[in-house]
Amino acid sequence: MPANSRRASTRSRESRLIPMLAKYRSICGSASEIRATVPVSPSRHAHS
Repeated sequence: MPANSRRASTRSRESRLIPMLAKYRSICGSASEIRATVPVSPSRHAHS
């Protein structure tokens, strides 16, 4: 019984996390797009 309740709690936590993860992914995607449009910074040039 305890294992069952634990599994249910993790499932509810996942259902709560998924939308947050999707939002985080969308934010990362937009950030990468913005970075792609912005010209390469001199610091990044020095690295390569």
